[in-house]
Amino acid sequence: MFIGDGSYLFVPDNPAYEGSVVLWFDEHNHPVNYEELSPAQRKKAHRERCYKLVSLLHLRGGNYVYAALAVVPGNRHELPVLYQLVEAFVRHVGPGVMKKLILDRGFIDGGRIAYCKTVLGVEVLLPLKKNMDLWQDAWALAQRLPWQEWIVPGPPPPPPVKRPEVIERRERQRQQTLAQKKAQEPLAGLHPDQIQRRLNFQHHFIVIYLAHAYLQLPLVSFTREVLELEPAARDRALKTIRRLEQSFLCPVENLRPP
Repeated sequence: MFIGDGSYLFVPDNPAYEGSVVLWFDEHNHPVNYEELSPAQRKKAHRERCYKLVSLLHLRGGNYVYAALAVVPGNRHELPVLYQLVEAFVRHVGPGVMKKLILDRGFIDGGRIAYCKTVLGVEVLLPLKKNMDLWQDAWALAQRLPWQEWIVPGPPPPPPVKRPEVIERRERQRQQTLAQKKAQEPLAGLHPDQIQRRLNFQHHFIVIYLAHAYLQLPLVSFTREVLELEPAARDRALKTIRRLEQSFLCPVENLRPP
């Protein structure tokens, strides 16, 4: 946020001040035309040798710093001087640094304001005069449309803290471990009836194929048949099941990863 300002800089009444001029001022140090003053006003008027100080201020919290300034003769208009300072500043530091520029009504100039917006990328903010069309439009809209309360937005969230790569890697590993546990324990905490419905044993079968014939047994029945075999036959069946497991099935996932 920047502010443009023009003010008078008084100096001693000495012609040696190069470029200075002598002007009439009222009791509030505002420049006046002495010929247009009434007798009472002339008594309060005074002459001052002066310059005009045109400054460009950069707001920083509750303080400000001078971004640019120019000292010109006191009778020179500050409008073209300020816009020259704005353009020189943007050309020097680059676009995007000066985003908003607050000016008073003495700096109203449609062409220069449009140039700041379209070329320099600077939004110019200034109060309106009552005889301006924008003033009339604003009051007409205020009478037609409902007023809305302005809610000041909160501060933006702080940027995420960049942690060391070793911590980031450990966190990724931890998240992967949690995801694996969650995927491997879908039945934890369920009632036995719910587990039975989830596993759906009635639709799991074992097919035994031999000599162009096959036998289809439910998984539970096949398990019972294997457990009831004689020890020697059970050992042979166990070897066959292990060989099938290694040949056709994926290895069982480790339910307790290290």
